[in-house]
Amino acid sequence: MLHEGINIELTYRLRAMNRIVDRIVPNSHDQAFDEVVEVMLEAATQRKFSDAAAILEDALQANTSWLRGYLLLATIYQSTEQFIRAITTLRQGLNICIKGSRLFSLAKWAAMMDCLNGPHVHERVRRSAERFKRYEQIFRHRMAMVQTHTGDFDDALENWVALVGERSV
Repeated sequence: MLHEGINIELTYRLRAMNRIVDRIVPNSHDQAFDEVVEVMLEAATQRKFSDAAAILEDALQANTSWLRGYLLLATIYQSTEQFIRAITTLRQGLNICIKGSRLFSLAKWAAMMDCLNGPHVHERVRRSAERFKRYEQIFRHRMAMVQTHTGDFDDALENWVALVGERSV
């Protein structure tokens, strides 16, 4: 009975995470990975949690910048009480977000933007920077929640402070 509850909760959490990311980070939906998500959800529905995780791990090896994949994989690890793996996965995704944010906020982008004409280029760069920032907030929140659960209060506090600092700026 307990295993059944974990299965229902995990499948629900994975589907919810997928929908939430669609709303929080518009236009982040990657059509190439729709099939991966569906296959992973099917494995989770059939209680094949290690298969679901392996599907996402393989997809992340193929595309290490698939941020949604890190969130879904961390959700599986967290739900199956593999908290260290969940934190490691969240940290990997967070590092990609931080690098992406830095890339799009560098002064050379501003200089290059002056050379590039057209509102489409400016808008695309702005949307990319915003996308990384939104994902960073999601990763920090999730990581702080898992760290709190595992008793890693110092690191959780660091992530909460970073989140509050971002929102006040």
